[in-house]
Amino acid sequence: MKKIIFPCTSPIHIARNQLLLKELEKYFRVCIATYGEKNMKMDEIACDITPKFKWALDKEKPDAVIIRADRAELLPCAMLSVYGGYKVIQLEAGDKSGTWDDKVRYAISYLADAHFTTNDPATIKMLSLGFENVYNMGSLDCEYALTVKPQNATRKPYILVTWHPIQNEDGTLLYEALKAFQDYEIIGVRGNKDYGIASSYKEWYQPEEFINLLRGASCAVGNSSCLLKEASVLGTPCVLIGERQKNRLRPKNVKDAKYDKEDIEYSIKYQLHKKYEPDYLYYREGTSKKIAEVISLI
Repeated sequence: MKKIIFPCTSPIHIARNQLLLKELEKYFRVCIATYGEKNMKMDEIACDITPKFKWALDKEKPDAVIIRADRAELLPCAMLSVYGGYKVIQLEAGDKSGTWDDKVRYAISYLADAHFTTNDPATIKMLSLGFENVYNMGSLDCEYALTVKPQNATRKPYILVTWHPIQNEDGTLLYEALKAFQDYEIIGVRGNKDYGIASSYKEWYQPEEFINLLRGASCAVGNSSCLLKEASVLGTPCVLIGERQKNRLRPKNVKDAKYDKEDIEYSIKYQLHKKYEPDYLYYREGTSKKIAEVISLI
């Protein structure tokens, strides 16, 4: 039986891709190369993961490697796969965010043999750059969010904050703006340490628990892609702050705010009084099943 390997550095990524991995088991023996999250900067994680993934490739000798999106630590995994003669399959190709993630995403694209996009503009972008084997199948993140069973937890109305510090936007102005919302509980989620800047929030939640927190929030605030993807299919009002996701497609549930205390505060107040129906900008029915079928043919 053919074999496929999926390098993963976070349980969140396993959760978001679990439906695809299950579908792939119909065609492949699926190997998940997991690496524990560490308190390191991205360049340090990349150096740490490289020899470990080389060992996994030599041991498993897969027919293909699946690389998710724009994770910087997965770029060396893609390089090792190419040098080893293994096919590389990229998920979430063609998107544009707002930071150096774009450079990593397109570097992986040039190493990959097949590309799965989440939306029409990303597909058009990939084709315009001359890439072949480009397939628009929608977002695995959105598909996963819709499969999580709702939990009716009774709690005080809350604002969910998911913030990843970047250069010139460390979160200080956001935390100042949140002081204006004393009637709401503030639930913060631990952010990435992409630029070596630590997040002020330390709490981490199981993927299913996080989806339900996102579902039940009066407003979700920050600069994470989940505000554009998972939150869109849940209909959660969101405030997207700053430059980190400035080039992504905007579903109807999102209001943009500059990295400015007054603008953030105003935008949150605006969204707290809004109701949204689910927006399926990034969603396609049967995403995992269709991706697995195409991979089996490749």
